[in-house]
Parts: sequence; structure tokens; C-alpha cells
Amino acid sequence: MMPRNRPLRRGMSRPYLRAARAALRLERGMRQSLYAAHKMMVGGEYLAAADQFEHLASEAMEKGMEIRAPFLYIQASRARLHSGQVQASLADLRQGLGLLAQSNRWVAVSRHGERAIIEYEQFGYTAQAVEVRHWLRATIPADAPGLAIDQSIPRPDPTQAQLPAKCPYCGGNVLPDEVNWVDPTSAECVYCGSVIRIAD
Repeated sequence: MMPRNRPLRRGMSRPYLRAARAALRLERGMRQSLYAAHKMMVGGEYLAAADQFEHLASEAMEKGMEIRAPFLYIQASRARLHSGQVQASLADLRQGLGLLAQSNRWVAVSRHGERAIIEYEQFGYTAQAVEVRHWLRATIPADAPGLAIDQSIPRPDPTQAQLPAKCPYCGGNVLPDEVNWVDPTSAECVYCGSVIRIAD
């Protein structure tokens, strides 16, 4: 069994950090499959995309990359929702949010949970939106660390920073409040782990 991935620590040398990030990056074949899955989503092939995301999430778990798997399950949930499979969507969402909760990644749990609530409501699935909201309230500790913005993490000036809309390596959407900032000019894609740089 491969060791579980651990968060990168501040104070590590740059060569060590680069090597650690590379170890948490999806291998080339998986990135290509992920790119295809994101392309299916854009093309409206939601069922095929959902199957691909779920397969990649399982593969990431098997390879000890729990840091990537939650977001792949959440993408599978989104694809299931678009295809009308709301219960399957909820199952994938619970899997993804549950993995994030297990590693105490409360900011990600909150952001992706709230985003899912909005999407369920937009599709008219009010009961499912309420279910997710109740799950969040019951799961996230009242004193969960990290829910407040950590000012020590390097972030760019939001008036000047402009990440590409999609990851050039896996095709996933790039959201400034979702990526892991490496430094003020580069961020890590949550889906594949590639480092994306701010456009000049």
C-alpha cells in the first residue's frame, strides 16, 4: 500500500517542494484522460464524462493520491447532475466532500459544498440542496481551522492577477479561490496538480 499524501510544509527547500509537488501531480496518461473527460463535459457528453471522472478518482485513490481524488469525484457529481442522475450525483458529492473532510480540508469542503447547493437549486433539486446544507452543518466543526483567510499564504494582487480560464494540462476550470497558490505568480491545479502561471 502506498503512503498517504501529506500537505506540503512551509520552510521546505525549493528543490524539495518541487519534487514533492511533482509526486502529487497526475501522471501523463491520467492527465490526458482527465483532459478528455473535461472536453466531454463541455461537449455535453455528461454520462461518459461522469464515468471517466469516477474511474480517474478511483485510480487516484489506488495510487495514494487522495489529494486529487476528492475533486475528481466532485466533477463526476457535476456530470451526473447535468445528466439528470441526481442520486448518483449526490453519492459522488458525498464521496468527494467526505474525503476532504477526512483530511480536515474544511475550506474546500465549505466552498465545494456551497457551490453544489447552488447548482442543485439551479436545476430545481431543492430537497437535495437542503440535504447537502444539513450535511455541511453537521460535518464542519464550528471552530474548524482555516475557514478564515490565511494571510500568510502568498497571493497575487487580485486587480492584476489573471490565471487562464482552464488548466492547459487537464482542461479543468481554474478558479482563483479554488487553486492552491504556490507563490504570487503561480498556482496549482486542484484536478491534476500542474503548476499554472499567471498570464503576462
